[in-house]
This record gives sequence, C-alpha cells and structure tokens, in this order.
Amino acid sequence: MGAIANAGYRRSAEFARNSVAVRWPDLNFRILSTLPQMTPELCPPDQHKQLLAALRLSLVAGVGPRHWQTLVERFGSPDAVLAAAPSELRSVSGIGPKLGRAISAAKQEVDAERELELCRRHGIEILIRSSAAYPKPLVEIPDPPAMLFIHGSLQSTDAMSVAIVGSRHATHYGKTQAERLAGGLARAGLTVVSGLARGIDAAGHRGALAAGGRTLAVLGSGVLNIYPPEHRELALEVQRRGALISEAPPQSSPLSGAFPQRNRIISGLSLGSHTAGCKVRSSHSRTQTFAHAWFACSA
Repeated sequence: MGAIANAGYRRSAEFARNSVAVRWPDLNFRILSTLPQMTPELCPPDQHKQLLAALRLSLVAGVGPRHWQTLVERFGSPDAVLAAAPSELRSVSGIGPKLGRAISAAKQEVDAERELELCRRHGIEILIRSSAAYPKPLVEIPDPPAMLFIHGSLQSTDAMSVAIVGSRHATHYGKTQAERLAGGLARAGLTVVSGLARGIDAAGHRGALAAGGRTLAVLGSGVLNIYPPEHRELALEVQRRGALISEAPPQSSPLSGAFPQRNRIISGLSLGSHTAGCKVRSSHSRTQTFAHAWFACSA
C-alpha cells in the first residue's frame, strides 16, 4: 500500500524493524475553538490590534513564513515591523528595497480589515504563531506557518493524528485500502490528516468520516476556495467533523507551489504518515521527506 514515514521530536522512539518513528503528542495541545481571542469580533482592543498587524504583515506579497519570523524577531512584533522605516527593514537579511517598500506601505495598501471581516462572517479562526494556542508540534518544523486559518474546529484529541496521503491517480484498489486504513484509525480514536486532493487523500478523508471519526484537511488554497472543486461537499463534511486548515488567506487561489509547502503542515500535525502510490518526486513523497527530516533534526 505504501511506505510509512513518521515524524518525531525530542520524546520520540524509533522502531527499526518497521522504520517507524513515533512522536508522542504534547499533552497541552490546545482546543482552538474555545479561544475567544482568535475570533475577530471577540478580540479585546489590544489583541485585535496585534491580530490585525500580524495579518497585514502576512498579506504583504513576498513575505513568507521565514521572512515573517525573521522580521518579528528583529523588531519585536508585527506592529513594530510595519512601523519600521524602509532603511531599517533593509538591514534584515533577505529584505531588499522592493520588499522593504512594500512592507512600509502595507498600512495604507493592504486591506487586513477586509480579511478579518471575511473571517468573522464565515466563522474562520485565525491563529498566529506567537499565540500560546498555536499547535506546538508545528512550531518545531522547518518554516512553521506565520498564521493558520481554521474553518471548523480543532480538538485536543487531534494531537493523536496520522496522515494518509498519496497519488491523485490511485487505482481503485489503492483508494479502497486507504479508505479501510483511515476507517480503522478513526475507530481507534485517531484523527486522519490529509490534503483533500483527488485519489488517496480523498479516500482517507472519506474513510475517517464513514467510520464516524475526525479528519483534518490541510489545503494548498484558501479555506473558502476549495480545490479541486468537485470536493466541495467533502470539504463541508470535513469542516463539520474536523477542520479545513490553510496558511493562505481564505479566498486564495490554488497555486502549484503551495501544495508541496502545505505538506510540511500535514507532517507537522501528524504522529506519522502513510504514503501510497506516489512517484518519487511527487508532492506527497515530499511529505515523507518533511517527516524524515523533522525526525532527524529533532531526535
């Protein structure tokens, strides 16, 4: 059916016979849906200001997770980054004149209020990396997302998650086996994580849902712009029984480069991953690569 690749951190155990590394979940994994500070309309003024600044900085074209973190570490907060002069911004590694000017102009040119209002209307939670509620396992992966958009809810039990990912062009047999595996994991109380793609991903989500379990879908598009479009009904079921998760703003279009990047989030949220039917250089084979690299770096 496929190779099993797992990611772990400091409290990990490796079972050499099956090439499985188990990452024990953090017992303090937070339930995001209970945190009022993450819901825009309930934010106290100071938290609203922080959330707005973090969102505005993340919306600047060219500011990825690594730049976001480097800038916040240099200036102390997203608000301070946005207030910095272009000359100060250029002193940060990787920030050239063009990006420095874009960041300086963000308060006038980036409509973060619109994105906040959109999230409020659709019940989308925004989780910034500096929040105590940010999933701790994600902090430990390379380039953790600066911000997560959650459509649905995360629960403490989602700390016990396994990813099922694989080929978009899977055989009927492969999809059937992925669905059976997901159902078994769900009945055992594990959350199934995947990417909502055609083929193995969809089978994993459907297997978990059919078994009455929970499933999380990490998207390469915004949580309000479902791709592929034929999975809109599946996405709705995932939202009801788990969550749609993305680091991109809610209405973002699917971009080819975003799909390999989202796989690092899948591996980061999961105790392990089962990968089926992938070519060596497919995006989901990179999920295995992220998982192995993360374990190697944190063991």
